[in-house]
Amino acid sequence: MNRATENIYSQKVIYHPAQFDLFNSDARFIVIAAGRRSGKTFTAKRKLVMRALDTPGLYFCSAPTFPQAKAIFWEDLKAYLPDFLRSKAPNESECKIFLKNGSEIRIIGLDRPARFEGIPWTGGIIDETDDLKEEAWQAHIRPALDTIGLNTWAILCGVPEGKGLLFELSKKAATDDNWEFYHWKSSEILSKEVIDAARSDLSPLQFRREYEASWETGSNIVYSDYDSIKNATQKTIDLELPIQWAHDFNYTPLSSCIIQEHEDGNHVVDEIILISAVAKNAALEFVDRYKEHKTKRCYIFGDYSGTAGEKHNQGSDYKIIEQILRSNGWNVTRHCKPNPAIKSRQNSLRAQICNSFGSRNLFVNVKKCRYVDNGLSKTNLMKGSSYQEVEDDYQHITTALGYWAWTRYPIHQGIAATQKGF
Repeated sequence: MNRATENIYSQKVIYHPAQFDLFNSDARFIVIAAGRRSGKTFTAKRKLVMRALDTPGLYFCSAPTFPQAKAIFWEDLKAYLPDFLRSKAPNESECKIFLKNGSEIRIIGLDRPARFEGIPWTGGIIDETDDLKEEAWQAHIRPALDTIGLNTWAILCGVPEGKGLLFELSKKAATDDNWEFYHWKSSEILSKEVIDAARSDLSPLQFRREYEASWETGSNIVYSDYDSIKNATQKTIDLELPIQWAHDFNYTPLSSCIIQEHEDGNHVVDEIILISAVAKNAALEFVDRYKEHKTKRCYIFGDYSGTAGEKHNQGSDYKIIEQILRSNGWNVTRHCKPNPAIKSRQNSLRAQICNSFGSRNLFVNVKKCRYVDNGLSKTNLMKGSSYQEVEDDYQHITTALGYWAWTRYPIHQGIAATQKGF
């Protein structure tokens, strides 16, 4: 084994049999649908590196956006290709690596797919394929791979988002010798402890998609595992327990909900829904409604944009709320991180509603919280989208709950990173 190969294979790896076949495949187009953390991108990156070392050419490592692509590929590529294999230092601003044999590897974002055209690519990787718009693949990317005389190859991989682009491309392997399809589950690679932890943190549908690479489309309802009976609670506001207050700063309805933690889970015990209102109105409603609260301890969660105070010539929404609460004797702590990807917010809330073991950690007083109950029951996905929500009056409260869930129990694009407590 030569020095380059030693560097690339320096860490201990558990390979699935399909990964051996994939690594040795000469197919022009390879489609991979596999579970999270199971080595699909890892295998694809190593295959690309070996080909770039063997055959001088221009190679791409891409994802739907440039930040995504950089996060997925850049540091690993630099680690796999140390100084003695490079002709010069990597271009950090443009994310390019130059090899001594004349190969060049570029990080590419496909959010502007026209930039992909007109370049004599030798081959490359497209990750998170289902996040691509199908028209971008059909109109720009696929034609760019057919430059006369180049026979450009590509590996397209990802976790399925229902029967989207990845599903359509996987079917080509049955009828076209240029295409091959590979599939494996996370449980075939990862330990039982890791899989059980994922089952505990994810909803059933999300676990099947993220860790079993299932093609399931599920329901058009965003929170399809929510049940107005199974997720119901009779609990009302407990004047001794701290309040968790989750916000979405939509002008009308201005939506927020009250959550309290009990031994059996988190209970949504009240909601504040105001028409044509701003943060000051919500804060005044809060201090009046809960003026008898004993401990006056409040944790605030919600839309990070509320820190900017750009709406209706107001100051920061959160500062206004905090000032009013503190002037009325409340001890306030804000927990607001930059807004996550929509999928991460949704997945975090789904897992609290019902995880893959059937356990429920979020309960709603459906009599007092009509907007929360309707939002979780009825919020739909836009037609053709795997994550964009149809906006209506009830959708905003589920967004507020999503910010709370992601801050307390974060799941990043299907990978759990639980941070319980305050």
